[in-house]
Amino acid sequence: MSKLSSALGAFLWLITSSSWAVQDITALNDETVSSQIASDALNRITAVGDRILHVKALDGQFQLDKNENTGDIFIKPTQATSTAPIHVFITTEKQQTFSLLLLPTSINAQTIRLISEQSQVKTASWDTQASYQQTLIRLIKAMRRGEKLDGYQIDELAELPLDEKKTGVQLRLLTRYTSNTLQGEVYELANYTHESFTIDESTLFNDFYQDGHSLAVATNSHIVPPATFTQIYRVISHE
Repeated sequence: MSKLSSALGAFLWLITSSSWAVQDITALNDETVSSQIASDALNRITAVGDRILHVKALDGQFQLDKNENTGDIFIKPTQATSTAPIHVFITTEKQQTFSLLLLPTSINAQTIRLISEQSQVKTASWDTQASYQQTLIRLIKAMRRGEKLDGYQIDELAELPLDEKKTGVQLRLLTRYTSNTLQGEVYELANYTHESFTIDESTLFNDFYQDGHSLAVATNSHIVPPATFTQIYRVISHE
């Protein structure tokens, strides 16, 4: 599938331009989130509004440097040609713990900004009173977990797949969340080829943003092995 051929994890991507490609990750308390990193360059990890205190992982998987002034860390896989996943546990000064599955690949150096789920919490009338980013994150989190959400009508669609027979990839719309201002969509992306493929964040953003209404895109998995599927979540405005 040319428009959906390459990597997002159990989180929201916000792409900006800098010397590093920037990934914003909101960590969920009970889940490990994944992220692609450059296999042959330093990748920066920073905790928004916090400082990284401890990093735990298996020995010998990567080179680790830390900026003691900012609390940022810099990770580079030991073997530039290795694509073996790296599981990292990060603890911050504010006692937040992040579980990351880092996936080395041939991309530019990355900046990963960690945002605690707790920092996103707002209690009353969240759809109208929460910040723009908080609103999007809450909706995507509800779609990922299949949860009901106040103010939203949920329609189970399970539409017939858009069958890309030439590439062996299928995409279909499963569920729609609708409020007065936002619409959330849950898609299933299935890989019927004989090879794994990854979902490239910038390509995915460009494809979904063409209609001018899309606000955010997230996915469950960077890598889709043969005979498996992942889910993609999109939020659009229909004001």
